[in-house]
Amino acid sequence: MGDIDKVKELQRKRFEFLKRLYELSKGDMYFEGDMFIVGQELGLDKPTTFTVTDYLSDEGLLKYTALGGLIGITHAGIKEVEKATAHPDKETEHFLPINVIQIGTMTNSQIQQGSPGATQVVTINESEKKKLEKIIQSLKEQINELELNPQERDDLEVDISTMETQMRSSSPKKSIIIEALKAILAGAAGSLLASGLVQQISTWIGS
Repeated sequence: MGDIDKVKELQRKRFEFLKRLYELSKGDMYFEGDMFIVGQELGLDKPTTFTVTDYLSDEGLLKYTALGGLIGITHAGIKEVEKATAHPDKETEHFLPINVIQIGTMTNSQIQQGSPGATQVVTINESEKKKLEKIIQSLKEQINELELNPQERDDLEVDISTMETQMRSSSPKKSIIIEALKAILAGAAGSLLASGLVQQISTWIGS
C-alpha cells in the first residue's frame, strides 16, 4: 500500500468512527459512548482506536467525557458528518470525498477491498438475524442465573452490547458478531451448558 493509499485508509477509519458515533448519538452532543465498543464494531484494535480518537479529539470533532474510554460527539463533529454525507463527492475541512457503499437488501454479501491485508465484510441474512435475536434475548434473560464472577458478567454484558449495536446497524457485520459469540463461549461456556445456549451459539457461528 502506497503512502497515498495509507492516508486514504486512515481517513476512512477516522470518518467511519465519527459517523458511527454520530449515528449512535443521533446527533446529540450530550450522548456518551464507549470508544472501545465503537472501535470493535468497526474492526479496529485498541491501538488504532486510540490513534483515531486522539486525532478526532485534537480536531475538536469528538470529546473525551470520562476516564475509561467514554466519548461524545461535538457540535463541530456533527456538522462535519452531516456535510460529508450530504455532499459525498466534496471535501470537508477534515476529510477527502467520502464514497458510501450501500448494501441495500443484499444478504451474505461480501465486500473485498483490493489492497493487501484488506478485511472481508460479510453481512447476515434474515434467518440468521432472527436466530441471533433469540440468542441475545436468552442471554439477557438468563444472565442473573449464570454462575459468573463480576469480570465474566461485565465481559458478557459488553459482548451482548456489541451484538445489539451490530443488529441496529443497516448492515450488521457477521465477523464482529462471531467474535463476540466466541468471546462469550470462551468466558461463560461452562455456565451456559445447562441452558442449551452453547449449542445454539456454536450452530450460529458455523452457519
